[in-house]
Amino acid sequence: MANEPDIFVSFTPIDNKPLLGEEKGWVTKLINGLKILLGQKLGRGANSSYSLWTNNSLREDETVLPHLAEKLENTAIFLLILSPNYLQSKQREELSIFLERVGTNSGRLFIIVQHNFIRFHKDIHELQGHRIWIINDPEYYQQLNNIAQQLANKIKVLRKETPAIIRPLPEDSPQATIFLAQPTEDLLTYYEQLKAYLYQHKFQVLPNSPYAFSSKEKRHQTIYEDLKKSNLFLQLLSKETIQNSTEIVTPKDQYDLAQLAKIPLLQWRDNQLDLNTVQDPLVRAFLESNSVISTTFNDFKQRIIQKLETVVDKKPKIPQRPFSKKILNALQGQFIFINATIDDNALAKQLGQLLCETYEMVCALPLDKGEPDELREYLEDNLLECNATLIIYGNSPKTWIVRQLRQVFKVVSQRREKPFVAVCEIFSEQESLNIIIPPYVSILNCCDQPPEVMLHTFISSLENYL
Repeated sequence: MANEPDIFVSFTPIDNKPLLGEEKGWVTKLINGLKILLGQKLGRGANSSYSLWTNNSLREDETVLPHLAEKLENTAIFLLILSPNYLQSKQREELSIFLERVGTNSGRLFIIVQHNFIRFHKDIHELQGHRIWIINDPEYYQQLNNIAQQLANKIKVLRKETPAIIRPLPEDSPQATIFLAQPTEDLLTYYEQLKAYLYQHKFQVLPNSPYAFSSKEKRHQTIYEDLKKSNLFLQLLSKETIQNSTEIVTPKDQYDLAQLAKIPLLQWRDNQLDLNTVQDPLVRAFLESNSVISTTFNDFKQRIIQKLETVVDKKPKIPQRPFSKKILNALQGQFIFINATIDDNALAKQLGQLLCETYEMVCALPLDKGEPDELREYLEDNLLECNATLIIYGNSPKTWIVRQLRQVFKVVSQRREKPFVAVCEIFSEQESLNIIIPPYVSILNCCDQPPEVMLHTFISSLENYL
C-alpha cells in the first residue's frame, strides 16, 4: 500500500513527557536523531527513501485504533521503545498485532531499551530483536548511529526481498521537480511521509537540504531560485502557522515567493482542524484562503498526482545506448572521486551510490567538514589515486570550480598516467568557465538530466578515455 510506513515506532506517551525546562521529550529527540542518520545512510531518491510513523497521537490509556491496526498490518519494520511503562500500557497491543503477522524471528523487530535495569517481560524476553541500550552517557550517539545503520541495512534487504512491503515504483510517473515548503514543527511527521511518497513516485524534491541563511535577502533569493526550478509548490499548514518572524522562513514567506515565481501550488490543512480554535486572525485568514485544500492527508497526496498530470508534460525517457560487456567489465573496480560543495552533497552521494550499484565502481565522496589541512590532504590523495574525477558544477560558484580545476592540474602533473576529469554542468544558466583545459578534462552538459542519465553521459565520456 502506497501510504504505509517502512518503520513503525511504538512507545507509550508517558515516556515522552518533556522534563522540566525542556520542550521535547526523550523519545521525540531519539526519533529526530534517527531520522537524520537514516537520511544520511539511505541518501535521497526513489530507491533510497523511507517513511517512518509513530503512535504519538494516542493517549496513554487509548487502545489501538483501526487506522493504526491497518498501518501495523502493512509496516515493514517495528521499532519498539521498551520501558517498564510500556509493558503496562495499552500500546503493547501494537506489538502483539505486528508479531501475529510476522512471527517472533523475522528479524524485523528492533528494540531500544530506555533503561538498562529493565526486566524483560516473559513474552518479550525471547524475541529475536536488536536490543540497543540507550543510556545517558557519552556512548549514546554511537549507539544511535549503530541502530540507524542496522535499520538502513534492513530496509535495503527488505526492499530487495519483499517488494510487496516496500512499495513498488510506478514506471509511468511524470518526472517533475517539487518544492516542498518547510513546515512548522507540529507537521514534521506529515512532512517526512509526504517527502518519502514523492521520492517513491520518482519526483525530485527541493530543497535538497535545510537552508542556512545569513540574511533575509539571501533567504529569499535562495528559495526563489529553487522555486524557479520547480514544477509545483506544496505546503502543509496547521493552526501553528507562523506569520511573522525575523529568525526563520515562515509559511507565508514561502507562499508569497511561490506566487512571485508564478508556479502552480497546492496547500493543505487537515479537514479535522476546527478554524474556530485559531485565535490569530492572520493565521485564520491564511488557512481560509481559496488556495488551501481542506481534506484528508491521503486524499491530498492523490491530488498532487492529479495536479502534476496537468502541469507537467510526460517526457519520454531519454534513450541510452547500452554499454558493451567489455566496457562494463573494464569499469568494475575503477576508483572514482566525486567532488562537490556541501550544497551539492546530496546529488554527489546519489551519483556515488548509483556508480557503485550499477557499474560496481569504487567511489570517494567529498568531505562535509574538516580542518583546511585535512581537506587539502584528502583532495590530493584522491586525485593521486583515482582513475577518474567527477566535479559537480551545480550550486557551487564558478570561482570554486576554477579553483578545483587548478588543484587538479597541480596534483595530476605529478602522475605519469593522467586520470579522466569531468565537470558536470547541472544548470543551463550557469556561467561559462572560460578556462583552457587539457585533453584529459571534459565539460559535460548534464542540464535537466536525472541522475541516471547524468551517469550515462559521464560513463560514455569515460569509455572513450579507457
